[in-house]
Amino acid sequence: MPGKEIWEHAPVIYGIADICKVEACYADPTIFDANFQQSQQNGRPQERAKSVNELYVENAIGLFSPFTRDRSDISFAARLMAHWANLDERAPTVKIVCRNYAEKPQPGLHNWDCPNLLWELMRTRRVKLNAQQLLTRNAAEAIVDKDNHARDAFKYLLMSRPEPAEKTRHEIAAEAVRPLAEQRDLTSAMIRYLQITAEPEYRPATLGRYRSYRR
Repeated sequence: MPGKEIWEHAPVIYGIADICKVEACYADPTIFDANFQQSQQNGRPQERAKSVNELYVENAIGLFSPFTRDRSDISFAARLMAHWANLDERAPTVKIVCRNYAEKPQPGLHNWDCPNLLWELMRTRRVKLNAQQLLTRNAAEAIVDKDNHARDAFKYLLMSRPEPAEKTRHEIAAEAVRPLAEQRDLTSAMIRYLQITAEPEYRPATLGRYRSYRR
C-alpha cells in the first residue's frame, strides 16, 4: 500500500494467509544495502545507516532473501511467454488466479487473488523511441519501468523456477492416443502413436519480427 511506513506494513504482512509456510521470499537486492540514514535526535549521536531489510527485521519480518539471478525484464517476459506458448496444444505451466479484477489498482492484502499483478501485466509496454533515436539505434526491447511492483515480485518468483519443460514427441503421442487406449481400441492407438512419432519435427523459426517458417 502506498504511503505506508515499514512499521505499518509489518502487521499487514503478518496477516497473509499461510505466511508460516513461506520457504523463500525473494526481494530486490538493493533493500539489503545499508543506505537508509536514520534521523539524528537532539543531544544523541547519529545512528548508523540501516538497510530496508534491517528495518523489516526490527519489525519481526525476517522473510526476505536477495534475488541474485537474472533480473532482466526482457528475460522475464521471454520466460513467461514460454510458459504460455502453444496453448492450443497444452495447458499453461503458469497460472494467475484473479477473481476480482478491476480497471485500477486495488491496494491492500489479497490472500487468494492477484488483481494488481494482472493489472500491471496488461499494461506492460516496451520503451518507444522517437524518430531521431530510431535513426541511430535499433527498436527498443526494454520494458517501461512503471507500474511494476507486483510484476517485479512475480519476476523474482518465476525466474527462480526452472524453465518450462518441452514435451518429447513420445509424451505428446502418449497423450494423443490415451482416449483410444481407454476405449480399448489398441490397434488404432498403436497406429496413431507410430504416426505421431514418425512425423517430421515442427519447429517455428523466426524471420524478422513477424514471419516464421517450417523447418
